[in-house]
Amino acid sequence: MKLATRLGIATVGIALTMTLTEIKPAQALLWNWSFNSGAEVGTFETNGTFADTAGAFNFTIDVTKFDVTASAFEPSLVGATFTDIQPTQGFLWNGTTATQFYRGSGGLTNGSNFLSTPYRVTFGVSGSPVGQTSNESTLADNGFTALTLTPSAATPVPFEFSPNLGLGLIGAYAVGKIALKKIKPSKTLIKA
Repeated sequence: MKLATRLGIATVGIALTMTLTEIKPAQALLWNWSFNSGAEVGTFETNGTFADTAGAFNFTIDVTKFDVTASAFEPSLVGATFTDIQPTQGFLWNGTTATQFYRGSGGLTNGSNFLSTPYRVTFGVSGSPVGQTSNESTLADNGFTALTLTPSAATPVPFEFSPNLGLGLIGAYAVGKIALKKIKPSKTLIKA
């Protein structure tokens, strides 16, 4: 086998190996939520896939992706930034509904809280899922009402160029360059 052929195969092998061993990003699962007869509405993202909603699963909520899209209780919550003071927030899912909301990585199992001071959105389970919006300064709230929670779709996480893939492509380029240098041009001219 000619050196150029062997180097060409090596080039393809390096590029293919580096591409296949590249860690692909996870997907985030988007959820729609509402309570208070649809007066409080929003979305959040969790770990897991849409297939995980078919059975029992422990979903972890990404509080940085918790959004209020409508609020009769406090309209300024739309587009507000939310935080958690007892990370990690999440819920247990049985295949059709949430059976428990938690915070503090599961240490506190009486609900999940999302804060945009002085306001708090709370999800819990009291026989069935419930939600509430409250103002911690005035102690006003809209009372716990039935919470509707629906998985929507998987959201691809943007792919980032990593050093692993970059080194593979550089290595493939370098081996290919060597292969081209090793090929000697023909000294014999073919006459027609």
